[in-house]
Amino acid sequence: INPLFSENSAAFYYLSELGIDELSTIRDELAVIESDLYAIFTPRPYGLERHPMNFNDEYLRAKAKDVLEKEPNEYTEALRYYTAALRVNPFDAKNYACYALISIFNNDVDAAITCVNEGLWVDENNKELNQIAAWLTQNQE
Repeated sequence: INPLFSENSAAFYYLSELGIDELSTIRDELAVIESDLYAIFTPRPYGLERHPMNFNDEYLRAKAKDVLEKEPNEYTEALRYYTAALRVNPFDAKNYACYALISIFNNDVDAAITCVNEGLWVDENNKELNQIAAWLTQNQE
């Protein structure tokens, strides 16, 4: 599910050969290490509940859309999901377009401009990003 890890890597091959008991032991050992790390340093949370699909940017964009369908002015909540989608997959121009658009609605034009510029580096021909860029240019004058 996580695009950063190939399903054909040696790590996955090794893990697929382990039994349930061995995997449970590894899980428990890693939980102790994680607790030790969190005792020293806690990474900045981005506010999403832990969920296996949080590594799927399409799922995260759909969650943001659900938030906006239920409460059309809940831009801050939707922004959390779009932020997560962008972190999960910074190589999809759709994530930049969604983040930029919600930033505009959230009155953060600077973030929208930055996001559009970064997104155009990923895909300079993306229709949505170019439309947002044109709108931003027209409304900045």
